[in-house]
Amino acid sequence: MKDMEEILGYMEMLDEVDVSDVEPMYTPVEDPVLLRKGEPRVFERIDHIRKNFPSEDKGHIKVPGIHR
Repeated sequence: MKDMEEILGYMEMLDEVDVSDVEPMYTPVEDPVLLRKGEPRVFERIDHIRKNFPSEDKGHIKVPGIHR
């Protein structure tokens, strides 16, 4: 509860700041994100990928589980 009170106190302090001359910002990223085309690529050296994983079963990569 103490943490929440500190957060609310900080928000109240921010309310006192004069921002009347500041233009609103709707997103911190002002430039559009340019994405590459979603085209499949053939990776010729699949053995380079497979050697980085602990084990394989019938052509499928096996990784350690994350659930207990």
